[in-house]
Amino acid sequence: MEPSRCSRGDEGRKRKLEASNNEGSPVASDDMGLKAFLDQHSEQMRRMQSQIAGLMAINITLQARLDGQAESQAQEVNGLREKCDVLESKCGSLERSIQVLTKDVSWSYSAPSIPRSHWIEQGRDEEYADNMEECLERFKGDVNSIRNGEENYCGCLYHEGLMEVLHDDALLPH
Repeated sequence: MEPSRCSRGDEGRKRKLEASNNEGSPVASDDMGLKAFLDQHSEQMRRMQSQIAGLMAINITLQARLDGQAESQAQEVNGLREKCDVLESKCGSLERSIQVLTKDVSWSYSAPSIPRSHWIEQGRDEEYADNMEECLERFKGDVNSIRNGEENYCGCLYHEGLMEVLHDDALLPH
C-alpha cells in the first residue's frame, strides 16, 4: 500500500472514532481508548447476560410453581366434580323416594277417637264432654288442613272463651 493511502485510512478511522455517536456513548479517540471502550461494553454485556440468566432462572421457578398450582387446582376441581356428581345422584334418588312415599299417602286423621263415655267415666260433666267432642273435631279439621297445605294457622291452639282442657293420657295421640 502506498503511504499516503495508509495515513488517509488512519485519519478516517480516527475521525470516525472521534465523532460523537447519537447514543451518547463515549467515543474512543485512539487504540487505548477503543480498548477501554470495548472492555466497558463487554463488561456491560456480561452483566446483562448475568441478569438475563438470573431472570430466566426466576422465570423457570415461577413457571414451575404456576404449573404445580394449576395441577393442584385441576385435581381439586376434579375431586369436587366427583363429589358433586355423587351428591346429585343422591339428591335424585332422595327426590324419587319422596315421590314414591308421598304418592300413596293418605292424609287422614289417624288418632283414635275418644268416646263421650270416657269423659263421663273420668268424672266430668256433660258440658265438659260436649266441649271435648268439639275440641277433638277442631283438632281433626286443623290437622287435615295443615297436612293438605290449606292452612298455616292452627286454630286448635286458640282457646280463648272455651272451657279449659284438662290433661288426659287419651289426648296424647291428638
